[in-house]
Amino acid sequence: MRSIRKATEEAITLGEGVIYPALHGLEKNGSLKSRRKAVRGRTRVYYSVTRKGRQRLEKLRGEWRRIQGGISTVLESPAHA
Repeated sequence: MRSIRKATEEAITLGEGVIYPALHGLEKNGSLKSRRKAVRGRTRVYYSVTRKGRQRLEKLRGEWRRIQGGISTVLESPAHA
């Protein structure tokens, strides 16, 4: 959660109630894999992206670029200025 806030310069802040269900869903569909490790008496879960997850990310990046381009076109159009 801190990493997301930092990477987005505080533009996106998400709580545990959003992050963990998303991580579990991504693991369930094969986009992530997890491993558990004991750290100072607590169990931590570390996630890594699978090949399937990387493929999904590339597809979503393409879709995002297409949507972003369409929005930019509308916003930059003289009719909407």
